[in-house]
This record gives sequence, structure tokens and C-alpha cells, in this order.
Amino acid sequence: MASRWKTWAAALAVAGAASAVPSHQAAAQADPPVHAVSWGANHSGQQGIGSLTPDLRTTFGAVNRAELRFAKVAAGAAHALAVAGDGTLWAWGANGDGQLGDGTTTYRPSPVQVPGPTNVVGISAGSGHSVAVTADGGVWTWGDNFGGQLGDGTTQDRPTPARVAGLPGAFAVAAGMDHTLAVLGDGTVRSWGRNLSGKLGDGTTTNRLTPVPVLGLTQVRSVSVGPEHNLALRADGRVFAWGNNNHGQLGDGTFETRVTAQEVGGLPPIAEVSAGFFYALARGVNGAVFGWGSNTSGQLGDGTFTDRLRPIRAQAGPVTQISAGDTSGAAVRTDGRVVAWGANHSGQLGDGTLTARPAPGLVTGLAKVRQVAAGGQFALAVQEIPQFALKVSPGSGTAGSGTSITVTVENVPRNGFSPTVSLSMSGLIAGLDFTLTPETLGPGETAELTIAGSGDVVFTPPRKVVIGIRGSAPGVPAEQAAFILVASG
Repeated sequence: MASRWKTWAAALAVAGAASAVPSHQAAAQADPPVHAVSWGANHSGQQGIGSLTPDLRTTFGAVNRAELRFAKVAAGAAHALAVAGDGTLWAWGANGDGQLGDGTTTYRPSPVQVPGPTNVVGISAGSGHSVAVTADGGVWTWGDNFGGQLGDGTTQDRPTPARVAGLPGAFAVAAGMDHTLAVLGDGTVRSWGRNLSGKLGDGTTTNRLTPVPVLGLTQVRSVSVGPEHNLALRADGRVFAWGNNNHGQLGDGTFETRVTAQEVGGLPPIAEVSAGFFYALARGVNGAVFGWGSNTSGQLGDGTFTDRLRPIRAQAGPVTQISAGDTSGAAVRTDGRVVAWGANHSGQLGDGTLTARPAPGLVTGLAKVRQVAAGGQFALAVQEIPQFALKVSPGSGTAGSGTSITVTVENVPRNGFSPTVSLSMSGLIAGLDFTLTPETLGPGETAELTIAGSGDVVFTPPRKVVIGIRGSAPGVPAEQAAFILVASG
């Protein structure tokens, strides 16, 4: 059994009305098509790229199985969950406690389907367990159960999903290190698992193996959990917090633990909350970002490394979605670009460096993003599938012994994407020299392909040789332009 004191990551709850994905972004999963991308640590296969190496990646790349059109993602400590466009559930990464739900404890570097839940509308990945909510209001859990966080009345790990009893009409879920929350259709909240620091919010510090009500909360539309504290967002935009407060993560100006939910003051109307490792983020209805709690890695995004006992405005914004990871935060801007800040020792900021940053900076090259999920030391995003076109002119020519032709290859951005592409060629024939300069093209840039005869090149006329010119970019499906070479002997 894996260690219980893993690095914890903020779990992104994505479910119906409580989704962290704005409704205008969550619509139309397949038009245009979307896929999942990842960056950061990969020691457990959590990037979903088919291998455990490289150990980290400082810029983003596509998750395998793009044909599944992953429309929602959740990042845990070292594993990931995703919902495909057809409502099926998939997982990859660490699996020492069965948190991938495939009936094994085998780590998976590529997505595998999670059996059981269908028509999944919400997911959350914790430290070593996972939770999903389905369209019929059912809550399903699997993985680590050391603290009773699976809600089945036991403390036995389970490598396959099972439905939690006694939760009618749930629509949002959140998984932490060793406890779980669910929001029911009547706006009340249920909690279960370990109750250290009173994080279950039932007025006690008693562990609960089955769901119990969180006291004093009504009209809740979303929840988010840290390792020892929780956030709840009401329909009226008010934020409540409870549990451990050793870094001021409850935002009440004190270090006092709270065993029942208390309102976080000093905030404007809030549209989204996200809890990290002893800190919290909130997004206002106007797109401004606020943070409070631990700031040792700059995870509050205010340009400092100073802990904050009350909410302070971050330098991000306006944004449409936020996600608090272990010690780094991320947000989707209104233009579809992603900004990230905080710790960066595994490349989780996606800027090509390993340098921590206390103020938001762009994730290099990532555009048209619908959702971002920050995990332990890695991050995921749902992105419209980037596109580009290769334009070749002229489209044909004649080359042979002692003759040559030159064509221009242009990288043409499409649908608002402007990727830098690497060119390659196929269909080459002996006796002709091919020179391509340069081999990497930025948006709108051109390269020259020269085809020259070398010695005696004899063709049986008429012969047509198709030279395939292929362009590829990180996380982008390859596109090919055909240059037709017509030659006669």
C-alpha cells in the first residue's frame, strides 16, 4: 500500500452547474474538436504521453488517445481523470492505491477506460483516490480508503468504482487527500473520510466512513478541497471555508482551525473557488482573481512570496476559469490563453523553464483553451485541436540530370491557431538531392525546397513522383501538402 503522506494536489471538481468550466466554454464538445494536453512532471505517467520518460516536460504536448476528444480533465497528486465526449471515463498515471479504477495497481502512462460509471458529468482526482458524479446524480469512488474517503463504511482500498449510498441527486464532487465532499441537488453538502482539523465540517474531529452533513451550508453550487481545508461557493457568490488554518487558508485573518463553515470576508461576488496546498484561489464574477493562505512559492499570484491571512487580489485577470494545484496556480484568460504562477521545479508552469514565478505568465504556445487543471507537479488542459496548413507553390515542376527546381513551403495558421511547425519529407527518390531550408517555420514563415538532379537521373516518361511535405507541431495533428514532381527521361 502506498504511503499516505503523498504530495497532495488540488482536485478540480467539474460537474454540471457546479462546473469549474464556464458554460459558454463547456458547450459543443466536438465542434470544434477538442483534446487534452499536459506538461510538468511525468514520473508516474501522469502526462498520459505513453511513457514514464522524460521525467518532466516544461512545455505542453498532447495526451494520447486524442480521438476520444477529452472534454473535461482533473489532475490529482500524480494521476489524472478525463471525461470523453461520449460521457465515458478515462484515467492515467499513478495507480498504487487503485486510483485509476481499472481493477489493478499498475501505473498507466496512457489513458485507460474506467469501468462502471456511465454518462459521467463531473470528476475529481485526489491524492490517492478518485470520485465521479453521473448524470443521474450518483457519486462513485475508488482508490485509497485509508481514512474512509470512499464513503463505503470501510477503510479498505478499492481498485474499481462503486456507488456511494445515501447521496440523492448529487451534482458536484471534490476529492482531497483523505476526505471527499459532494453537493446535493438541494444545495447542501455531504462529507466523509478523515476529520483531522474538523475538515468534514460537522462540528467534530471524528472520522466518518459514510457521508454526513456539513453544518450551516445551504444554496451551495460548488466545492473545492485542500489536504486539510475546504471551500464552498454559494449561489449568491459568497464563499465559506473550514478546517485547518495554519497558513491562513481560511481567509479570516487568523490561524484558528474551524470545525464548521465560516464565511470568507473581503471578497466581491465570486463565480469560482479552488483550494490548493494550504492556500485558496477565487475568481470574481468580473474575472478578477483573489488568493489567500500560504504563498511560499508565489502561488497566490500577487507578485510576492508573503503569506496572506485575508484575500488579496492576484495579478491575473480577467480570467474565465482558475485551478489551484499543489503549490502553483493556473487560469484561462478571456482570450483562451493560459497563465500560470508559483512553483515550477517540474516545469508545471509550462513556460519552458524550471524557475518559480510569483506573478502569472503565459504557458508557452497554448491557445484556445476551455479548461485547465493544476495537479501535484503537473497540469492538464482541454484545448481546441490546433490547426495549420502547408501551402506549396508552385505545385509541380521538372527536375532531372543537371536541372533543378525550387518551391516555397508556407506555414499558414488556421482557425486562430499559429503554431510553429517542423517540416519533414517523404516519397524521396534516389538520384535527386532535396534541400529544405529552414526546417522549422513560425506562423506565416516560408521555407525553400530545392530539388536538383545528381548525376544521370532517368525516368520512364511520363512519370509522376509525389513528394509529401509534412508539418508537425507539439500537440497538433500533422498536416501534409503534396508537391507533384513531373519528370521525363
